[in-house]
Amino acid sequence: MKRIILSIFRNYKRKPVTSFINLIGLSLSLSLVIILSAYCYSELTTDARQVKAKQIYLVCNENEISTYGSITPGILKKEIDIQVPSVKSSVRITHTWNTPIFKVENNEPIKSELIFADSTFFDIFTYLPVSGNLKNALKEPMSLVLTKSEAKRLFGIEQVVGRTVLLNNTHMLTVTAVIDEPKENSCLSIKAIIPLCSVIAIQSNEED
Repeated sequence: MKRIILSIFRNYKRKPVTSFINLIGLSLSLSLVIILSAYCYSELTTDARQVKAKQIYLVCNENEISTYGSITPGILKKEIDIQVPSVKSSVRITHTWNTPIFKVENNEPIKSELIFADSTFFDIFTYLPVSGNLKNALKEPMSLVLTKSEAKRLFGIEQVVGRTVLLNNTHMLTVTAVIDEPKENSCLSIKAIIPLCSVIAIQSNEED
């Protein structure tokens, strides 16, 4: 090892420019390998918790792309359920038009990340329940499912099922379940979920 180090040092002194170029090339190559490895690991571990990951497909409309991704008409779900027998279950997901603001009692209001989803959301996507029954959590209008960290941020405690949250100073929501955040990367960045059946009542007020 000592001889190798001395040989490298002598070569560097003898041809400093060439040695410097080789060193830069080696450093860039190594950096690129590390970056690509990190990217591949991130892609391969995305949604690793999803038990049905290999069976889940996203229906995209290339002509309707927004800041939230691909947009497809909501009526498509009914047509898929009827005309595509190989589909066992389907779920519609949409975001709010404006940044949702949650408020609990006299606490300060906080911004959150919210999606609307069909009641079949937890039949397709795998999330670990902390409290509440996920099978029924999104069946009633104005229900609210929170992540564990969001529940703690709002209430300061974990036992929050049955408590109420005020959305945008207008709509009172009832917490029906709390879920644990996935430790892996996920294509769904959420902190709260509301049943899609409540979207008209909530979004119509936002539009006004």
